[in-house]
Amino acid sequence: MLIAVRAGAGNAILSEDLPVDDPIIGDVQIIKNQKLQGTIDLEKRFPDLIHTLEKADVILFWSYQLTPIEKSSLPRQGGWLLIPKLHQ
Repeated sequence: MLIAVRAGAGNAILSEDLPVDDPIIGDVQIIKNQKLQGTIDLEKRFPDLIHTLEKADVILFWSYQLTPIEKSSLPRQGGWLLIPKLHQ
């Protein structure tokens, strides 16, 4: 889960552009102490991001919950990040 919010008056949630992206078939196994990394193109995901940053700060909130194979889900994790307003 990833949400971008315009900080300040109104605290409006930015609209998302989520293209169809078929999930990987099957399970992804992570070996103990293995790290996974990737990127999210925020400008593609939130088309109004740059326009919004010209006027206000934006706060990104995220959350995820891993479920081990044949076990109960692990505790939900999450966080936030402030992207400061662009200076002109």
